[in-house]
Amino acid sequence: MIVGKVNPNLEAIISITIFDSNMKEHYVNAVLDTGFDGTITLPLSLIQEFNLEKKGSGQAFLADGGEIIFDFFEAIILWNDQQKRIFVDAAETAPLIGMSLLEGFNISIDVCNKGKVELNLLS
Repeated sequence: MIVGKVNPNLEAIISITIFDSNMKEHYVNAVLDTGFDGTITLPLSLIQEFNLEKKGSGQAFLADGGEIIFDFFEAIILWNDQQKRIFVDAAETAPLIGMSLLEGFNISIDVCNKGKVELNLLS
C-alpha cells in the first residue's frame, strides 16, 4: 500500500522515491493527476539535479486543446516497495503522477484537508 495526504488545495499528494544517476535516493511530493496519462512529470531543475538521462522528445495535447513538445528522461523510482524504471516528462509544474503509473491500483481519497490517500495494488 502507498499512502499520502490531501493538502489544503484538495490535491492528493504522495511522496515518491526517485534515484539519481548515482542511485542516491531523493524524496519528491507529487500530485495524483488522473487527467495525465503518462507516468511522472518533474521540473527540469530536479531532472538536472538528479542527472537523469534524456531519452527523447514527445508531443502532448492539453485539455484546453493546446499542444506542447516536451523532453523525457529515464529514471528509477521506488514504487510499491520495488524499483521500477520509468520515463519522466519534463514539465514546469508541480511534480505529477499520471495514470500510467497508477495502472493496476485502487485509489481511495478522503477529499478534505489532511484527508487520507491510499493506493492499493489490485489483485
